[in-house]
Amino acid sequence: MFGLKNLSINFKLKSLLLFAVLLFIVVLGLVVNYAKILKNANRGYTETLIVKNYAYRIGRDEYRYREYGTEKYADIFRKNFLQLTYSVAQLKERFEQLRLYSDSKSEFEALSTTLTNYEKGFEQFIDTKEKLRKAQQKMNEARSRFIEENGKLHGFNFLDSFLLIVNEEYNYLISKDTQTINQFMERYDLLFKRVENTAGLNRVSKEAILYSLQNYESFFSKITELTTFVGSTQTSGVIGEMRGELYSAHQKIDVLIKRVDRYKRKYVREVEKNSLIAQIILSMIFITLLFLAVKQVLKSYKALHEETSSIAINSYNLTHRVDKSPLLGFASVVDNLNTFLSSLTSYMRGEREVLQNTQVVIKNFEDESIKSKDESEMIQHLSEDTQQRTKDIKDNLEKLAGLSSKTEKIIPQVKNNLEVVKSIFPQTRERIQQSDALLETISTNIKVMNNSVNIEM
Repeated sequence: MFGLKNLSINFKLKSLLLFAVLLFIVVLGLVVNYAKILKNANRGYTETLIVKNYAYRIGRDEYRYREYGTEKYADIFRKNFLQLTYSVAQLKERFEQLRLYSDSKSEFEALSTTLTNYEKGFEQFIDTKEKLRKAQQKMNEARSRFIEENGKLHGFNFLDSFLLIVNEEYNYLISKDTQTINQFMERYDLLFKRVENTAGLNRVSKEAILYSLQNYESFFSKITELTTFVGSTQTSGVIGEMRGELYSAHQKIDVLIKRVDRYKRKYVREVEKNSLIAQIILSMIFITLLFLAVKQVLKSYKALHEETSSIAINSYNLTHRVDKSPLLGFASVVDNLNTFLSSLTSYMRGEREVLQNTQVVIKNFEDESIKSKDESEMIQHLSEDTQQRTKDIKDNLEKLAGLSSKTEKIIPQVKNNLEVVKSIFPQTRERIQQSDALLETISTNIKVMNNSVNIEM
């Protein structure tokens, strides 16, 4: 705390600003880090939706292939299935980045197994579909063969009974109802026995018609067997297994979607909470430091006011200086004030010397004035004496006008007196000029002193 008191206000404010900037950088770094994590979480959520979308696509492709049976939809299925497996691999990496894979490992493994089984089931369906196509073709050939063999008979016709069997075939292919299989077999047995028990039919024709009938029945049985294997409904056979696997895959994907969504929402709340805490801490630290700085400023201001008040009270004592020890916050101000007081003291000393010199000049002026006055009085007396002598000379000249011999003797004396007067007047004029110069010097010094006094005031 002692070190804090000894710091200047400027340094404290700079330190406060630097601390706020550093704390802001730290908070900004946390926010950027959180934003990066949230960005990965959002990507993970988006990737789960992509996986979900491809799961819907392969289900749609499977349905189209079952409905239309064209190879185009099988190729589309395989392409979308590859995209699905790639998206699942990407999603797995994303979960590892988010540290969610350990909790979702079982879902990923189950999803992988389910998709593998679904893909195998689809390939089995394609293979069985091809077998069904071939069996259908063979059955059609057997049907045509029976009709052909029946046409070769003379006097015998089994076509009416056979068409009843064919009708049951069509009913089965349309409805996939097992009851039609039984009806098919009943009508088949009746026709077979009828042909077999027909008298008068030669052996070769009978064997040919029975062979074609048996082929027809065997391929129909093959078709019913394959149809049962594939699935006569959405919940039976390979189709039912595929539907179950796809439904299970959707469930696993939904679990992953919910998990990453919960993670994202949880982390958003954490980010908001941490950001709020960081803002509160930053605000508290800033307000505390600002309070300390303001408190120090007010304390220093109070001490500065007391010091300057003591200077105002001792206004005639310019040797007083402000103590910096309690005014560290205003150290530069105190130094400038002490410098001003020192300069003012030096200036007043100079003015005092000027005043003393002025007093000396005034005293000299007074002495010179007295001396000049004495000389003026002497000159006045001399002038009066000269006038009186001149008058006397004039009177004497008038009296001695007729006396040339006496005049000749008096004229030299007058000349001498005039020479004396002439020598006195220049000295008097010089004294008067010196007095004027002295008065001008005194006036100049008085003006300088007045200016100094005004500046000091």
